Amino acid sequence: MAAGASLPVTLHAVCRLAEAADDGLSTSILLLDHTGSRILRGFGPSLPPSYVSAFDGWPIGLGIGPCAEAAHLGEQIVSLNLAADERWTPEFRRLASAHELRACWSTPIQSSEGRMLGSFAVYPDKCAGPTLEQKSRIERLTHLASLAIEHAQSLDALRRSDCARLLANKRNRKLSDYRCFAAEKQRVHLLVFCRRIGSSHKIQWRRRAWQDGNLRTDTHKVVLDRQVDSWLVGSERNSD
Repeated sequence: MAAGASLPVTLHAVCRLAEAADDGLSTSILLLDHTGSRILRGFGPSLPPSYVSAFDGWPIGLGIGPCAEAAHLGEQIVSLNLAADERWTPEFRRLASAHELRACWSTPIQSSEGRMLGSFAVYPDKCAGPTLEQKSRIERLTHLASLAIEHAQSLDALRRSDCARLLANKRNRKLSDYRCFAAEKQRVHLLVFCRRIGSSHKIQWRRRAWQDGNLRTDTHKVVLDRQVDSWLVGSERNSD
């Protein structure tokens, strides 16, 4: 974790530590999904991939398998003979027998707040339970796996938070740009409208003045008519 290793690399290393301490052991770590109710994926460097991946999507609960039950109850489950243990479903027992797995010691992996994260399973090559020394070692390795999983989940949550913040900032910038554009467009429309209103009032005043006799010469009339025609042509062009 300190070296920045990915979660799969770290969990594989935890499994290797357990296997190196005792001969004849295979181990796996199963992670739960964000709801804590189903198995998301597994890691088992010494186990067949077909066995480890077979549990993807399985629910946790009683009577399914030792790992599902350990995660459900929050306590270590020891099965001394997987093929004959009637606590487990026929599907699980067939799966264990097909991969020649004899026994299983499964320990729940919990966060520092007690949230269920997964399970750490040890498969000995004979039908036997763990010794006190092995139980102590499993407890330490389970704690190490918990730290690694929590660390990875914290980083993932931080990345999602950063992405959400960046997207929010981008949306806010677009909204601000749109509002500025809309305000400028409204300002231009208002300016054009005011100019037209001003021209209209000016023309009406000149028309009234001409009709009242203030502008009596033919020259003034021609000038006024040209201004009226010019404004009308401009209005038609703008409307098009």
